[in-house]
Amino acid sequence: MLLKKICIFIIIYTSLSIAYCYERKIEKTWYFYKISKSTAYGETAETRDNLLQKREDLIEKFANTSIKFSDKTLAINDECLIEYSIKSTTPEVYWKSDEKNNLYKKLFTKEKSPLNQEINIITYLHSKQSCSEGLNNFIKNGNDLVAITEEGYLIFFTDQNKEKQLSSEYRGKHEPINLLGHPMIKDKNIIDKINDKCNFFANEDKSLKYGECETEQLSSYYARILKKIKNGRTKIYQNKQYEFYLVFKEEKYPINYELIIEKDNHIVDSLVLYTVYSNESEVIKKYYYIDEKLENIWLLNISSNENSMLTEKGTYYEVKQVDDWNHYQIDKNRHFKLLESLNCNYKYESPNSDSPTSWVCH
Repeated sequence: MLLKKICIFIIIYTSLSIAYCYERKIEKTWYFYKISKSTAYGETAETRDNLLQKREDLIEKFANTSIKFSDKTLAINDECLIEYSIKSTTPEVYWKSDEKNNLYKKLFTKEKSPLNQEINIITYLHSKQSCSEGLNNFIKNGNDLVAITEEGYLIFFTDQNKEKQLSSEYRGKHEPINLLGHPMIKDKNIIDKINDKCNFFANEDKSLKYGECETEQLSSYYARILKKIKNGRTKIYQNKQYEFYLVFKEEKYPINYELIIEKDNHIVDSLVLYTVYSNESEVIKKYYYIDEKLENIWLLNISSNENSMLTEKGTYYEVKQVDDWNHYQIDKNRHFKLLESLNCNYKYESPNSDSPTSWVCH
């Protein structure tokens, strides 16, 4: 009987040990997945822009980062090899204070990676060694590997084949550009997307929407096109005797360039494609897309304004709205013909409201 009990104990102990080791085993490659949209400590009107820029810098820095773990060492981007240790603990013990523990629990939950009762902490064996600034230790929580920045942002890595959650601005900076513009402009649904995602109103956590607003992507994308055509005239197409040029206007402001169609060195027609103009209260930008056959052109006008009112609590809003969307056709005589136009009107709860309750584009 005693021998039987001993055998049962050995089996149970061995099973638990195997399970425990399996949980701690991380010998695989982890790839950057996303940065949390906010920090554990939140934001204020004073820190908002600096924090969002910091988040953008983090995405820029780690977007192509991979971390490869072997039995005793880890390598970041195959450029650095360093020994590490791993131990299990609880979130309460790790953060040492209830306040800090609760802040990070909320943030992990918001990012759809709720903290387990037990987490694995990965640190470098030699504290003075580091493979990458900002990646000095990690938390293994479920299927996520997470690093935490000084500001309280979470940097997520995954071993799964997931699409990276990159910011709109990052995509605009890195996706291949085409002088014909960005194809998202031709989709009328962009009106509702921008009006829904690109407005940040008083007392609203801007970080929750940050990175989803298409205007950030468009702004970065067209700034790169502007650099390519700032030399004056750029030929983009020729069809028999007709030549198509993007022409940059040399005036300092407003910034704009237009599409000019010429025949035998004479202008047949022209259309302004891109504009940046501002006054005291708002900035107006025009974006475009031309199809590859140079038969259709879509234009999108976006106005943006922001305001901060000094009150007891302080309020802030930033509004980006589509003013109009237009679809032109280039006819057989190479003239621009307007086929469809949508102009947007906005409704507000009161004359002093900064938040439109609805919009109608017709």
